[in-house]
Amino acid sequence: MTKADQKTLWTLECVGIGFGVLSAFLLHFLYGWCGFSPVVGFFSPVNESVFEHTKLVFFPYLLFALFEYLLLRRRGVVPCGFFETKSAGAMLAVVLTVSIYYLYSGILGTNLLVFDILIALGAVFCSYRFSCRRLHDGAPACGRAAAFIAVSLTLLCYFVFTYRPPEIGLFFDPMHFAYGPYPYV
Repeated sequence: MTKADQKTLWTLECVGIGFGVLSAFLLHFLYGWCGFSPVVGFFSPVNESVFEHTKLVFFPYLLFALFEYLLLRRRGVVPCGFFETKSAGAMLAVVLTVSIYYLYSGILGTNLLVFDILIALGAVFCSYRFSCRRLHDGAPACGRAAAFIAVSLTLLCYFVFTYRPPEIGLFFDPMHFAYGPYPYV
């Protein structure tokens, strides 16, 4: 990868951070803005559960990775291991969101909106930082099938658990004391 290609990659990752933050903000409200559309609910939070809020970091990351791939492919400079790295970055954002939320809220005994927002920002930043570093260092091109399976299973979980959530804490909406999409019928 040439210096110019590395600069392009770094620039794209920085733009991706901005895109991820802006998209997370917009996605948070999109379900309500669209009249509680079931289609929108698949990729936008349908309630205030932790699970639903992972959509705020996962879907924008995947969408921007697709844009990034198309742009880099057009230039003929798709880095080795691109798909594997982007899949890992998407998973990292989700894992960080869930684990840091439960860590801090468990320590404090409550959750605070400012921390929740900082977690989303941090997860977006860390996932893009991870992928930028990994692609810059020349990520190995192995495990494309595993990356595809991981992302596919995650998408399946979002599609199934959005409307049929198991009754465990990860899926509980503490604002409305219920499981599943809001408004509850």
